[in-house]
Amino acid sequence: MKALGGDVVFEDTAKAEVANPYQLAASGSKTKFLNVFSSFKLPQLKQVLKENNLATKVDMNGKNADQLVEMLYERAASKVRDHMAEEPAG
Repeated sequence: MKALGGDVVFEDTAKAEVANPYQLAASGSKTKFLNVFSSFKLPQLKQVLKENNLATKVDMNGKNADQLVEMLYERAASKVRDHMAEEPAG
C-alpha cells in the first residue's frame, strides 16, 4: 500500500483488514492487484473473498492460493465494471 509516496508494509494479521479488492481492481492494474494479494495466505484470501461477498465456501473449496487470487481479481473487477456501467454519465 502506498502512503505519502512510500510503501507501507502490514503485518499478516492486518493485511486482510486493509486490502480493498474493489479499489485495487478499479485501479486498472491487474499486476498491482496480483502483487498485493499474492502475498496473502490461504485463510486470508478466503476471508477477503467471503467478507466482500465475492465467493462462498463452495466456490473456494479445493482451490489453492493462486486460484483464489485469480478468482478474487476476476470477481472484483467484474463488480467494478458492473457498477461503472450502472452509473449515469456525468
